[in-house]
Amino acid sequence: MGCSGGGAAPKSAQFAAESHVAAHWDYLEAAVIYAAAKEELAILRTRELSEGDALRREYVLVTLRDAEMVVDVRGDDVDGVARVTEITARLTPFRDAQREDALVRAIENRLAKLERGGGIAPG
Repeated sequence: MGCSGGGAAPKSAQFAAESHVAAHWDYLEAAVIYAAAKEELAILRTRELSEGDALRREYVLVTLRDAEMVVDVRGDDVDGVARVTEITARLTPFRDAQREDALVRAIENRLAKLERGGGIAPG
């Protein structure tokens, strides 16, 4: 099964909401905090999974009904700057594609605002 972005998605992300962005890695934490609040989620924990130049961070968020939303963010060095390159969200134990997509889009939109504002993006 393929994603709307073109070719087939990796097996682990086949049913997860995905985004391919190119925002500054330093804006990621602020964007996730903002998007989580907007989507009525709380951040339970963050794990730094980066190895060398391969940037990766995982956020585990919780809904009001105690379902977990796992957000996997990957990044890379683009022209000497650490950039977010991919965001994937997966709600467990029961999948909700609309909710997953809404969170990814909220993170992506916040990152875009932070990029345009040089790290400053009022509400």
